[in-house]
Amino acid sequence: MEVHTNYFGPTSVGTAAGPVLPTDRVSHLTFEPHLGLTDWAEVGGYLQTAVRPDGRYDYGGVKLRFKARLPRRVAGHLGVALNSELSAIPRAYSESRYGAELRPIVDLRAGPAYLSVNPILDVDLEGNLAGRPQLEPAAKAEAMLVDDHLGVGAEYYGAIGPLDAPLPTSRQVHRLFGVVDLVQIPVGPARLAVNVGVGHDLGMGDQWIVKSIIGVEPR
Repeated sequence: MEVHTNYFGPTSVGTAAGPVLPTDRVSHLTFEPHLGLTDWAEVGGYLQTAVRPDGRYDYGGVKLRFKARLPRRVAGHLGVALNSELSAIPRAYSESRYGAELRPIVDLRAGPAYLSVNPILDVDLEGNLAGRPQLEPAAKAEAMLVDDHLGVGAEYYGAIGPLDAPLPTSRQVHRLFGVVDLVQIPVGPARLAVNVGVGHDLGMGDQWIVKSIIGVEPR
């Protein structure tokens, strides 16, 4: 089980266009249970919720996912995986209620260094952009310290728009985070993983974001 939280600070952009609510001073709480089918594949889901600035607690949608990876790292260092998702999100939190994602993941481990690239393809299943893949790239670079239990690094999350017609630069999303990871921490019969980060939206959002992910798995 993982629990994701994030808080979006005040923004200078103002209200969102259309039915989608603005992110200004909104907190998100997401529960992600997942189950390993084999040592190379798992199924899981996301139950998304949100707390509005007025204190209202909202249902934010649900996602189902399947993830598979190569059983062994290429040349002992390179990992390759593919995550696929189906989502049903209320219009208040997404312009398209139904969607799908393909998340190819390539990561490299070399000594204490870790690098991953995740060029997400998001496909709306309804609305004006239905059937047109949209690029939402993500990446992470980190140095692992203290017997691989502590990591310090940076994460990037973007939203570029449709592959056939990228959004103008002023409307794109580019978020950069500084992060700290604690991994494989034994706590009784379980292992704990914690990711915390502070980031800034360098694109149209122009706001600060605080996030955390807490994961628990059996030892």
